[in-house]
Order: sequence, then structure tokens, then C-alpha cells
Amino acid sequence: METPMKKMSKKSWLLLAIAAIALVVGIIMLVYSLKRPKEEWDNQRKQELTSRKAESELEQIAKNLNFEIHRYDKELFALDQKNLAEGIKELSTRYPSFLIAPDAWKNPQMVNSLKAYLNDKYIKDLYREVDKKFGNMDDVHAQLKGGLTYYLFYFPKATVPQFYTILEGIDMSPDGFPPFCYQIGDTIVIMPDWYLGQNNKIYELYRVDKYIRAKCEKKYIAIDCFRELIAERHLPARTPITLLDRMIDAGKALYFTEMMFPDSPAADIIGYNDKQMAWAKKNQANVWNYMMEKELVFSKNEDVARRMVGISPETKPFKGSPGRMGAYIGWMIVIQYMQNNPKITLPELMAEKDSRKILDGSGYKPLK
Repeated sequence: METPMKKMSKKSWLLLAIAAIALVVGIIMLVYSLKRPKEEWDNQRKQELTSRKAESELEQIAKNLNFEIHRYDKELFALDQKNLAEGIKELSTRYPSFLIAPDAWKNPQMVNSLKAYLNDKYIKDLYREVDKKFGNMDDVHAQLKGGLTYYLFYFPKATVPQFYTILEGIDMSPDGFPPFCYQIGDTIVIMPDWYLGQNNKIYELYRVDKYIRAKCEKKYIAIDCFRELIAERHLPARTPITLLDRMIDAGKALYFTEMMFPDSPAADIIGYNDKQMAWAKKNQANVWNYMMEKELVFSKNEDVARRMVGISPETKPFKGSPGRMGAYIGWMIVIQYMQNNPKITLPELMAEKDSRKILDGSGYKPLK
């Protein structure tokens, strides 16, 4: 009598072998994913947005989302200079007082100052470049709308800002890096003259440093608004004291922005090019170990904070590094903290005041 094993056909043996191989491959892939270097990451919260319920919510939010980019710069240059006072009067009824005073049209000195501004050769040349690059801002509006849709998904009670553009001129701040956008109350002001493209002749003419010019790309407008301004709304009301505080706050802002733009490359979120991103991934352990050995992580020294977290050509003393390596490491710490604590929501993360709690909860130990 034949046993059941002898009755199995060649086809059955083949199917069993395939299943066994698939099981082994699956185990290998699982082990690899668990041992994958922690600096290699995907957007950890994308899965939150894949359900039909989330998709439906996002679609509804986008449908009801209304905001504008008010082109104050463009309207200024469209004024009839023969009737400038009347034009200013009409403009002041539609724009906030921080851009144009309600009674500016009554003041001959202010009218003459604005006329001088509109006829200044430097300003006219700059506006010509802005008008070529930003005849309209439909693409920027679309990017902002995408980010705001996710923003309202995570923060449904948040106020949607209105956006204004103004041309203030290429001027360096005392700290060395000028603000490309800023926030006043619930409004955000964008300076399009800082987003003309890093190779624009204006930046070469005014000798803007290359590391600053690298940030002058249109693709960064929406990301800058979220990382530098909107994220600040949700950080805890405290003054960061240690370098770790500043690293975690910067890391939160980066993680927050990543959530708003889940399809944007990680390099764009922090403003690195591919070479800088590769350096950061490869060398983060060296930078972290340096900070630990030099006892900088809990340092209260402002110069240390600027060197490690501030925008700069490189993170000293590391030759060939990108600037802001402290912010990058803070981002990695926050990512691992959220990986280890999947029940924590984005609002809860942003509101957490204890930087040491986030560091400890992350188990951050970069691989060399």
C-alpha cells in the first residue's frame, strides 16, 4: 500500500517548495526591515492617510478650503503714479495696516516715499525678475493648499492663514541669513524676491552667499511657510534652554512639515541637496558622538546652538558637512520617538515640553 507521501504528485511537491521558499524570503525581509539602519526612513505616518475614511476627510477638507495669496507687490506696481494718492487710498481698504497705513494717502511724505520706491532702479529691476518668475502663483497656491489640507486633517481647529507677498529687496539680516517669509498674527508674508532660483543674476550681483542662494528656489516656498512659521504655532510655550531643546524643537518642525507634505523628498523638507543628505545620513553618528564627547547636548551656550542648529554653510567642525546637522539629528530623534510610540498624535508630539523624555523614548543610537 502506498503511503500518502508517495501519492503526492510532483506538482504538489513543487507548490510546497514554493511556499517554503516564500516563507524564508518573508522572514529574511522582516529581519532586514528590523535591522535596517535607522537613518533610512519613509514617512512614518503615511499609513494614517491611506484608509478610505482618511481619504474622504482629506477630500472634504480640500473642497471647503479657501484662502488667497494676496499679491501686494503686484498691485503696488500696477498703481497709476499720476493718481498715486487715490490708488493708495483704495489699496489701503483691502490690505492690512502692517502693509499700508489706512491714512497713508493723506500724508504727502508717505506718498512721495512710495513713489520713490516704485521708481528706484534697483527695486524696478528686482520686480521685473519677480514678475517673470511669478506672473501668477497658481502652482505655489496648489502646494500651500496641499499642505493646509493635511494641516487641517491633523489640527481640525486650526486657523487657516492668509498669505501676502511683498518686495522688500535683497538685504542680509544681522544674523547672516535673511527671513524669506514671516508671520504677523494669523497672516503670512512671503517675499518672492528671495525665491527667484539660485542662479538668478540678482543674487550674483548682490553677492549673496552660495549656501543662501541654494535656498532661493520656488519649490521651498510652501515648505518654508510650514517649517519656519506654522509649526511654531504648535511648539510648547517655553524658552529652549539647552542644545537638546533646540534640536528637538527643530526636529519637531521638520517632522511636522514632513507630515504636511508626505510626498516631498526628505531632502526638500530640510533644504539639503542630494549630496548633503547623503553626508548627513552617513555621518550623523560621528556628529552625535562628537556632541556627546564634548558634553554639548545639554549645553546652554548660544554660540553652540547657532553652530549646530542655525542655517550656515556647514556644521563646524565637520568639513564638507551641511549646516543644521543638529536639526537633522533632532529630526531623526523625533522620527524614532514616534516609531516607538505609535499612539502619540502629532498634536501631542508638538506640545511635549520635555526634550529629554523624547530623547530617552526614542532610543536614538545612530549606527556608524
